Amino acid sequence: MSSSSETETSAPPAQRAAVSRSGLAFAIAAYALWGFLPIYFIALEPAGPIEIVGWRVLLSLLRPGGFMRIALYSEIGRWGVVAARQEIAERRYGASAAAIRRCRRELMQRDDDAAQNVMRMTDFYSTSECRDFLFHTQEHRMTLPAIKRFLTEQNLRFVGMEVVPVRARQYATQFPNDRAMDNLDNWDAFERDNPQTFESMYRFWVQAPAA
Repeated sequence: MSSSSETETSAPPAQRAAVSRSGLAFAIAAYALWGFLPIYFIALEPAGPIEIVGWRVLLSLLRPGGFMRIALYSEIGRWGVVAARQEIAERRYGASAAAIRRCRRELMQRDDDAAQNVMRMTDFYSTSECRDFLFHTQEHRMTLPAIKRFLTEQNLRFVGMEVVPVRARQYATQFPNDRAMDNLDNWDAFERDNPQTFESMYRFWVQAPAA
């Protein structure tokens, strides 16, 4: 003789209705957040959401007392690139290989400062690299005062710049009291006097605080 029993449990109808209403409220809130978050990200320009998340991930991996090497584009150093990009946009060259070659030919026929500035870069002479160099849809550039604020906010210590020896000697002559070469205000003044110093990128080291 065998017997079987089946027990079915369910929430009361009133409770199920309450859960359904709360779920709908959470769904509406989620859609609203996705609608308003872009406004928040615009307020954080020139850093986009990907960069913000990326910084958080990188800094979370930095151990107490650890060092990090950072490379960022300079707003001052890339003035020629900015001017060329603006002209490319105004003249609507497009981004095909033929358009890039035509743009390069026209720039090489000029002798103004902006054209000469971009022609010093090796990326200018390769079609694929020139596409990223001058035809990229978005490029984030920084200034040293902005970098200083960011490091302060993240509690990171500026260790020093990577520069060619001739620039290091010039800096030491201009700022003899800054023997460690770790004063970002001085580096900002130096760059304004010598705008080609970081025409490639800022490359510098930072250190996280000790535990």
